[in-house]
Amino acid sequence: MTTTVQPTADAAPAGLAQTAPTLRLRPALVNGQRIHVECASWCTEDHIAENARHLEDVCHSSVAVDLMSPRDNGPAKLLAYARVISGDSGSMEDRPQVTVDFDDIHGMYLQVQDVEELADNLIAFAQRIRSLGRVIAVTA
Repeated sequence: MTTTVQPTADAAPAGLAQTAPTLRLRPALVNGQRIHVECASWCTEDHIAENARHLEDVCHSSVAVDLMSPRDNGPAKLLAYARVISGDSGSMEDRPQVTVDFDDIHGMYLQVQDVEELADNLIAFAQRIRSLGRVIAVTA
């Protein structure tokens, strides 16, 4: 599940309140066994479909925010996406953190009419990454 960045977006994506997340028990499959795991309110992961091999392999992930680039003759291209993630192994790396993943881009050639749209999308994407950071700041 992803959302396209809007130039005026400064709020966290839907489901990502910038207040301390509540924990809830959600069903999960671990090595084929149905259990319940603590899950932060921002997590949108389907832990049943995930069917992790071990409990520490259960991952939590929020809705993603996409950075799209317009293209002259075709649909917009995904450049990057960001989301909140955490794990259940109990290590320091399992604390909620923001991950930003970039698509494999070798170069971009923009037409004059696309430059402003991409610049607006970059500004909005930066604002959305900041809002994701505020989501995890309340859990620190």
